[in-house]
Amino acid sequence: MSAVLVKASRSNILEATMPEAVEVAQAFRAARLAGGEDVRGTWVGPSPRITRTAPLGAFHTAVAWVYAWPTAAPWRTGAPMRALSEELRANVLRELGDGWSVEVLTFDPAAHGSLDWWRTGGAAVTNTRDAAPVLTDRLRQPDNPTGPTVPTASGVPWLALGLGAAVVVGLGVAVYSASASRAPLVVVQSGGSRSRR
Repeated sequence: MSAVLVKASRSNILEATMPEAVEVAQAFRAARLAGGEDVRGTWVGPSPRITRTAPLGAFHTAVAWVYAWPTAAPWRTGAPMRALSEELRANVLRELGDGWSVEVLTFDPAAHGSLDWWRTGGAAVTNTRDAAPVLTDRLRQPDNPTGPTVPTASGVPWLALGLGAAVVVGLGVAVYSASASRAPLVVVQSGGSRSRR
């Protein structure tokens, strides 16, 4: 069996405008190459892998799904594989609509997980499939958008990042409180000079 990984991503400024998981899965299904599965292939598994992150100032959605053709078909050579991959990319882009970027990668089980993992639906299970991470969810290690999520050693980097964000938010509240009470505020400008407000 020959396979590719179709990867799509989109960023939204507002969480409310993030695409729904059901809509994304329907768009991918509709993008399947026309014709019989034995010749034109199909998606592997019941649904795509959908992951979401919420960095400051944006809400990011990433989608990945494996598309496979039978080995006996003519996809063993480079030219037909490239042409069909480009057709598949164009179909996915058309079905998803504006604001998405789509690419087709050679499927690599070491990076993307086994075909069985995709076939059984294991790939479709993520912590952020239906919503962006909020509050303490942001402290968790993000889901791998294109393959199995491999836990980091004790999650320490993500905890440190979360604590850093809490300190920044805490400082922001302190600065806001100080300015609201009309207490003098020291501002460090670029170049290291200080001014009082």
